[in-house]
Amino acid sequence: MDNSKGASSLVVDRLKTSRDDNELVLLDHASEWVVSREFLPSEKEEGQALVRSWLPDLHARLSGPATPISLEIVLQRIALIGGFDEHPSLGRPIRDLLQDVLRANGEMPITRGIDGAAQDLATIAYESLAWMDRACRSGGCLSPATVFPLRESVGRKVWGRRFLPELPAAEFPEAERRTRVRELEAEFAQLQSWKLRCHVMKELAEHAVHDDAERLFKLVTEPIFIHGKIVSSMETFCRIQVAASFAVVSEDLRVALLLRFFKATREDIVDPPQASGDPWAEADSAAPYYMVGHTAASVLWDNLDWIERHPSLRDWLATVSKENHGVPSSNGRSPIVPNPTLGRLLMFHLSKDPAAEPEVGRSILRAWMETMRAKIGNPDRRKPYEDHVVQIMTLGMFAAQYGMRDEVQAFFDEIEPIRQPAPEGSMITAFSSGYPEPLGLASYLMRRNSGPARAPSSPR
Repeated sequence: MDNSKGASSLVVDRLKTSRDDNELVLLDHASEWVVSREFLPSEKEEGQALVRSWLPDLHARLSGPATPISLEIVLQRIALIGGFDEHPSLGRPIRDLLQDVLRANGEMPITRGIDGAAQDLATIAYESLAWMDRACRSGGCLSPATVFPLRESVGRKVWGRRFLPELPAAEFPEAERRTRVRELEAEFAQLQSWKLRCHVMKELAEHAVHDDAERLFKLVTEPIFIHGKIVSSMETFCRIQVAASFAVVSEDLRVALLLRFFKATREDIVDPPQASGDPWAEADSAAPYYMVGHTAASVLWDNLDWIERHPSLRDWLATVSKENHGVPSSNGRSPIVPNPTLGRLLMFHLSKDPAAEPEVGRSILRAWMETMRAKIGNPDRRKPYEDHVVQIMTLGMFAAQYGMRDEVQAFFDEIEPIRQPAPEGSMITAFSSGYPEPLGLASYLMRRNSGPARAPSSPR
């Protein structure tokens, strides 16, 4: 878009005039591009005009019906409008809108009935207002785009599918499914491209019938391994995802396989026998290791309800969350536990399920505090500051619910004076001098989740 004035004008026009929510969500990155351009006066004016056109729509959506896709549009826009505080006709209306959201603690008509939405709305409004108070457009505060998305922890699909309705699977007569499986297997045997083979395997999983499911599951999963080790190839990553989608195969079997991928160390992963044409063949040796873990994590993100139904998965997630905090580590563990998984695990142990153990959740939160005590104030540590953002945010979100508000606030008070600046060039320069983000946001979330106390009208 930067290289084509025509394309740029078309995108800006669609952002201003489109009434199709699906189109507006798909244009999310274009919105950010338009409002962040500052090289030419005309570009700044274009961004200002777009934000001005958003304000009445934001008010209407906030008081309108609660739909996931409308909520996503509101969150996208609120995350961007904090950069326009200096404009004489925009600063006050934007500030008033954000303060209205905070005074309501995010509990507005658009969030009703969407689990986690009110907290996400309040969180992003708080951070956007912090941008206005700190003039953080060029860095210095936690970006609203980095917040922990609690609504993602309650079972919605990720990325482009997260706000779209689930379509019912097409039903085919069993005889037709068996015929289609035979055709797919014959086609599969002739294919050399992993991309085409991946497509066929996905169809096999969709058409499998119960009495043939075990054979087809083995057809998909057995080539993942050579002599008990995981083959690191793009086709393997596809096979991991397809294996999880076999609805006619026991869920226990699929979860056990997923745990095997999660627990794999570098010594458990080997290069493919014929790596020619594989994009990973010439990559760094650590890349296949991380991709196995990341692929498994994406599968779990799409199947968060497995956490409630499988104690073995919960136990392992709790253990590894305490050991490496869910970030890529160098000690041989897979990089697991994306943010929604942490949220789902902690929410489960707060539930009324007979298997819920609140002490497990408290032990995870306490383990994080002990680790951060040792790392945040240690000038010899080169660990990126970003590694701790999720933990600080999660402490703020769950401390009150786990009866740990005073304990966690004391921890925040302890580490605030010893906060370290983020490494130069870091995406998040949150522990810069002055405003102690994300501690301020985490403390706000504790207050918000502690009871009826009113939210502050501005970040502290």
